[in-house]
Amino acid sequence: MNKEEILSRSRNELKNADLVEMQTNYQAGNIAGRVGATICVLLSVIARIFTDEYIVSPWIIYFSILGTNWLVRFIKLKRKTDLLVSLLFIALAFILFIVQVKQLMGASV
Repeated sequence: MNKEEILSRSRNELKNADLVEMQTNYQAGNIAGRVGATICVLLSVIARIFTDEYIVSPWIIYFSILGTNWLVRFIKLKRKTDLLVSLLFIALAFILFIVQVKQLMGASV
């Protein structure tokens, strides 16, 4: 197998995706996730200081995004650990959704 055949196979496997672009997208997603978590923490702390209540709505969105991300990883890579992590994040989002509905209905949680 010569150099051109190896390059051709590699392009076909990656579907002509640029490795630098793929790595940049991965890093951007990683940083965006950390920024999202930081914003959720800040909103929660600020709400607690001013209202003596916890707000969970940002966390519902955050855990939904993480759950979807890990679910897509599972679908693409077929790793059972990815499915487990996905289900954990989706369960957290669902539990917090129930807490949010109860808070909106006036029940103290």
